[in-house]
Amino acid sequence: MLFSFCVFGQETTQKDLLFEASWGGRKIHPDSTYTMDKGSVVQFEILKLYLSDIRFLPDDSKRDVSVTKVRLIDLSDSLSLKFKTGLLKNDIVTGVRFLLGIDSLVNVSGVYGGDLDPTKGMYWTWQSGYINFKIEGSIKDVNGRVRSFKWHIGGYQSPGNALQEIELKHNGIGTLKLVLDLEKFMKEADLNTKTNIMSPGVEAVKLAEVLALCFTIH
Repeated sequence: MLFSFCVFGQETTQKDLLFEASWGGRKIHPDSTYTMDKGSVVQFEILKLYLSDIRFLPDDSKRDVSVTKVRLIDLSDSLSLKFKTGLLKNDIVTGVRFLLGIDSLVNVSGVYGGDLDPTKGMYWTWQSGYINFKIEGSIKDVNGRVRSFKWHIGGYQSPGNALQEIELKHNGIGTLKLVLDLEKFMKEADLNTKTNIMSPGVEAVKLAEVLALCFTIH
């Protein structure tokens, strides 16, 4: 015989964290195109990124509510865009703190399984470590000329340490949705001379800093 128990007056439903890439407030889909300011059309083919050491900040700032170690976000995999936080549905969250990428300790410890498995396509070599984020696609200008962009950004050794720490404020209770504004990112990225960055270095760090400023939480 099976028994189920519940405690009256307590909410046991967990709060999810949702991830969304957006353009002009619209959810981005890999098979869709998006118009830039000067009429160029952009299409994203690959968007993958690591979020690590995710901490949810309650109204009592003396403690963190929950910690999630590593999540691989893949725009082409809907299951990766939503995950349990360990928070209860009615818990108050005033902010979230996380790393965009993988820290040096993990990078120097060899390869792992799960979201860190090299078969996920986010690992270079033992010397260069993990790719923190990967963005690929194409831009078609008003004259019909098509250019591709390919950014594989990582690196954990100075001066090429591309890891970014991000802290965002949240308004309290309700849904947790982490939004990456790719329209803002594309406006700030150098689309004339820096459309192909595939290894650690100063330029990779600069692009990581740009992407870090494009996150909000709702």
